[in-house]
Amino acid sequence: MFVHSSNRLECLVDALADVVGAAPLDPLLPETIVVEGRGIERWLGRCLADRLGVWANAQFPFPRSFLRRAFAVVLDGEGDHLADPFDPDTLAWSVAAALLRLRTRPAFAPIAGYLDVQPGAGALLALSRRIARTLDQYLVYRPEWIAAWDDGRDDHWQAILWREVAAGRSGRHVAARAAAFMRKIDAADLGPLPPRVCLFGLSTLAPLYLECFAALARRREVHLFLQSPSSHYWGDIRSKREVLRDRRRRGAAADDAATEILAAAGNPLLASLGGAGRDFQADLVGRVNFEDREAWDAPKPDTLLHTLQHDVFHLLDRRAAGQQKVRRDPADESIQFHACHGPLREVQVLHDRLRDLFEQDATLQPHDVVVLCPEIDTYAPLVEAVFGAGGAGEDAAAPAAIPFRVADRRVRERDELVDAFL
Repeated sequence: MFVHSSNRLECLVDALADVVGAAPLDPLLPETIVVEGRGIERWLGRCLADRLGVWANAQFPFPRSFLRRAFAVVLDGEGDHLADPFDPDTLAWSVAAALLRLRTRPAFAPIAGYLDVQPGAGALLALSRRIARTLDQYLVYRPEWIAAWDDGRDDHWQAILWREVAAGRSGRHVAARAAAFMRKIDAADLGPLPPRVCLFGLSTLAPLYLECFAALARRREVHLFLQSPSSHYWGDIRSKREVLRDRRRRGAAADDAATEILAAAGNPLLASLGGAGRDFQADLVGRVNFEDREAWDAPKPDTLLHTLQHDVFHLLDRRAAGQQKVRRDPADESIQFHACHGPLREVQVLHDRLRDLFEQDATLQPHDVVVLCPEIDTYAPLVEAVFGAGGAGEDAAAPAAIPFRVADRRVRERDELVDAFL
């Protein structure tokens, strides 16, 4: 496996363009780039078109869907047309039926108590969907638990429930198929699989999936384009909360807690918010043999944002003795916080700030801007209302509307016909 590391996404796009441009595939074979969101797919397609001149015939599967296809090729000798009986949306119905059958057993007393307090089919289905999603996470992140439950070990309610819903379809779930895939890939016919697979924009990857891609790399060219905020290894850094929790577990004295926190944290922001990336880096180093190709771009601490990036890049904690404190320039607006009374006001302030940025910088274009939010289905109608209301209209002097596109929405939220049908 080839791992391309950089702290800048633009550098990773350049590296991806070099990979696909230096050794083009047969024009009839699609380039396969594994992503984790449709937003990054659209952005990546535009960037590659800018760099290569022409960009066409590409597939952008999600990690799970690509591996599902790879499992089918190696284990079944066929495509991925078979339905997944362990898909969470499908599994929820089996869970609901099993809970009705098993709720009288002593091990299911907590479940029965909850359903007695929350009677009705709605509560049962809501609980079943949540349990199905949890079991799906166990399949990916705790495959050893699932293997133990399949073998009849453990008798708590989750293990019993799993055996009930998995009866008659054992071996079809992702944990079992991943293990079989890694055993058989070296001797399998991989004809239907692409000759090259690139993984781009993945902030994290389940260890099970990572091992499957590493196994595939023994037979196919696999490139992982990994964005890392620091050029140093930071798989061992710990947040203040993790240090204190570990100290309580060890029964350590509190007198040297501050010194241990400073020594363990590296950069406090990265330690507190970078847990998923830290674990991914540790898994990558510990589980995969790879060739690293680096393209770092060290930030210069000239603005508040660049100073923050500089400190994270070098794992620098300015609370430590002898470190220079940051003096903020009042004119520096590279980082801003806006307190708004609701989502609609947030979108209105965003619109006004973007308008101001475009007026200040004539080189700034709408496609240079990405806006991130935690619940896109909540904000999408507000974005369409606020940004869609711009434009000249009857006033020729009014500024043009800011063009926008909302990505990663669920089909039900963006299609009224689908919503009405469901």
